[in-house]
Amino acid sequence: MNDTVDPTGSVISVQEIEALTDSVFPWQLDMRQVSSGPMQGLLRLGQVDEILVTREQWSEKTVCVGKCPLGYLAISGLASTKPFRWCGHEIGPRQLVCGYDAADVDFATPRSANHWVALIPLETLVDYVGEEAVTALRGRRVLESEPNLSMRLLAIANRAVSPHTGFSETELGRVSGKALRASLLAAAAQLVIGDGSKRHDSNAQQRHEICCRAIAFVESFRAPI
Repeated sequence: MNDTVDPTGSVISVQEIEALTDSVFPWQLDMRQVSSGPMQGLLRLGQVDEILVTREQWSEKTVCVGKCPLGYLAISGLASTKPFRWCGHEIGPRQLVCGYDAADVDFATPRSANHWVALIPLETLVDYVGEEAVTALRGRRVLESEPNLSMRLLAIANRAVSPHTGFSETELGRVSGKALRASLLAAAAQLVIGDGSKRHDSNAQQRHEICCRAIAFVESFRAPI
C-alpha cells in the first residue's frame, strides 16, 4: 500500500499460515499455527490517507514473534469477546496493543480471533500530539483504554475498511475521509496523552477538525480562490 493506491474495501482470504504471514506486511512476523484445524484467515483492508487499517479474523490458534512495522505506531484491539496475549499481557476490552517503531513483539491469538489494527505513521502522530508524547511510548506494550473508547476505535476501523466506491471524487467523499482521519487521530491522541489530559486532547481534536474542514472547503472550489 502506498500514497497512490487506496486499498479500501480489499479483502485477503488465506487458507494456510504461510499465506497469512505474507499478508500481514509491513509487520515482520514468524507465525505458527498451534491448533489442528484448517486455517481460514480473512483480512479486510483500508487506508485513511497515510493511516493503514485492517480488520482481521483468523480461525485457528497462532503464536507469532517478530517486529512491529518500522516508522509506525501500531494500535490494536478486540472485535469480539475473546482476549489474546500480547508481549505477556492479556488484551481485553480495557487494553489496547501498543507497538512502537520496529519494537520486538510476541503474541498469541485464540481460535476465531477477531481484531482490528491501525498503523499510524509516527510523523503524523508527532504533528498531532507532539514529539514528547510520542517518544514516551517507546518500550510500552499496552495502552489502557476505557471500553467506550475501544468500541469507538472498532467502529472507526469498521468504517475505514468499508469501500468508498462512487464517492472518492466528490466533495462529500473528501470531507468524509478527512472526518474519519480526524476521528481516528483524536481517539489515538486520547490513548497517547492519557485521561489526565482530556482538555489538551479536546483542544488538539478541535484544531485538527477545523483544519480539515478548511482544507475540504478550499478543495471544493472549482475556481481559484
